[in-house]
Amino acid sequence: MKKNVILFMIATIVFLLIDLLWLGVLSKDLYQEQLGHLISNEFKLIPAVIFYVAFVTGLLVLVLKPGLKEKSFKQTILYALIYGFATYGAYDLTNYATMQDFPLLIVVIDLIWGTSLTLVTTIITYVVYRRFFEK
Repeated sequence: MKKNVILFMIATIVFLLIDLLWLGVLSKDLYQEQLGHLISNEFKLIPAVIFYVAFVTGLLVLVLKPGLKEKSFKQTILYALIYGFATYGAYDLTNYATMQDFPLLIVVIDLIWGTSLTLVTTIITYVVYRRFFEK
């Protein structure tokens, strides 16, 4: 149980910090330009919290714990790439398939971003946990 809490906390902090930097600073203008007509003026905290908790829980259960159990960094990387592409792909490809004029540019950028964010979060969490918490 303690292992799960530690992994969850590390991954959540890393994921949030990087994603908030991306959304709030680096890609803010791009999303405004491409999706401005869809972006709400009101931030909805509850759905955001649910997303982050669900995503990091999935990362923990489907990527980090199996990778650490197998003691395989290479396998953990593979799990992260699959998980990141699948989760962000589910969102973006569904939007592209069902919404009128959903920009292909956003689909491509989000797939690259989500996969990369998942990979970087996984690598940092894996290394920090193995270095400081695994006995």
